[in-house]
Amino acid sequence: MDGRVDISWSRTAEGQLNLRWIESGGPAATPPTHRGFGTRVMENIIGQLRGEERFDWRDQGLTCEIVLPYA
Repeated sequence: MDGRVDISWSRTAEGQLNLRWIESGGPAATPPTHRGFGTRVMENIIGQLRGEERFDWRDQGLTCEIVLPYA
């Protein structure tokens, strides 16, 4: 199986930084059964930056979007 990860970023009209991580071609992604150390670290850092993160666990792979204020 050949997996792929596409990483992109853009700046929104509202002045936010939008980062996207999109997996495809790999195994199906399933939501974790618990929040691990890495997830907690990421959530804390993004929270300190007053940002938001969204995870979408799809059959095609994980999609993660991080939105941060851009100033």
